[in-house]
Amino acid sequence: MLVIDDFDQIYTSLSPSCNDTARPQLLPIATDVLLKFLEDPARKLIIGFYHDWGLPLSITCRYRSVTLEEWTPEDFRHILLHYGGHQLESVDFIQVYRFARKLNAYQLKQVCNYLTDAPYSTESLLHLLETKTLISNVNTGEVLALKLSDIHGADDVIRQLEIDLITPMERPDLVHQLGIAPKRGILLYGPPGTGKTSIGRALAHRLKSKFFLIDGTVISGTSGFYDRIHDIFEKAKANAPCILFIDDSDLLFEQSEHYGLYRYLLTLLDGLESESNAAVTIFMTAMNVSSLPPALIRSGRIELWLEMQVPDLPAREKMLKTFLQDSFLKLNAAELTSLAKLTEGLTGADLKRIYTDGVNHYGYDVANQMTLRNGLAYLKDAVDKLLDNRKKVNHDRKVNMEKEKMLPHWMS
Repeated sequence: MLVIDDFDQIYTSLSPSCNDTARPQLLPIATDVLLKFLEDPARKLIIGFYHDWGLPLSITCRYRSVTLEEWTPEDFRHILLHYGGHQLESVDFIQVYRFARKLNAYQLKQVCNYLTDAPYSTESLLHLLETKTLISNVNTGEVLALKLSDIHGADDVIRQLEIDLITPMERPDLVHQLGIAPKRGILLYGPPGTGKTSIGRALAHRLKSKFFLIDGTVISGTSGFYDRIHDIFEKAKANAPCILFIDDSDLLFEQSEHYGLYRYLLTLLDGLESESNAAVTIFMTAMNVSSLPPALIRSGRIELWLEMQVPDLPAREKMLKTFLQDSFLKLNAAELTSLAKLTEGLTGADLKRIYTDGVNHYGYDVANQMTLRNGLAYLKDAVDKLLDNRKKVNHDRKVNMEKEKMLPHWMS
């Protein structure tokens, strides 16, 4: 008996299209050897593969196909108890299965290597799986530490995310008990600087291994673009339930050549394989919703629309107070309110810039032994500078638009 595991990977690496990595005649030679082996009726060949598409017909027409069933909580229990022993006797294996039902036997065995002598609860084993086995494509150590509670002025958005995304992700017991489920598609939209990416940062820290990211580092238009997209989604499915966070998704769809990505996402949301994709939430952010394909964001695909708005006065006060908490620029309550009123219409990103500009100006005066002013004066200067720059940008944009109107039609 001859057993060949992962035969589809061997076939792919030796296929004729891989002339740059393998000799094109190696595959027919290998196939002929296998066929000669099967000429003796007493011999048996067992081939293991993930999928059989693309395998040579000379092989597929001669085998009997046996499909292994999806794993069950009982399979998880058997493997974990076999390798983990008595330390895992009190674990609820149904919860472990719901938390990460795509884990394979090797991964379950590997996590047992990290067990200590103390008994493990369900929560402690889930934590061990999350930190040692499940791997996101985001290194949270490189992501600015942020909690959802740190994002001011977005209380309604955060509450809805807790209801429709985070609770079903973090409470697999309630998923089974009450039938709750995370939304399949979420769109977070709003002007630049209102905190959409900050929401993503906070979710990355909150959900850890359940968070996968597609952003500007996945460069559209490059030769490996779709390979990277597919690879990220396959890893997300392996860690499901999880979210696939697509930051600034409208920028990806502004160019017509990305029709393929649009079709790909449609397939993920409701295509023929939607059952296997159902545990992955597609979470998109956008500044300009009109740039997104209408069919992609219709009801039934994007189930939850959340708008990030410019912060109101109380939210701006909270943001400024947070920035100034450990700063040399000290403001009393009245000064803080006065500054917040001056920043009406500005975003959280604008407020952070005002703070850093004010601190830099203060540092310059310290370095040059100049007379120091109170904190509010430095911050007011920063507000005036930002608003002045904005006026100049708007003026230049208006001038350019007027020039375009004056161009002949064939030049515009």
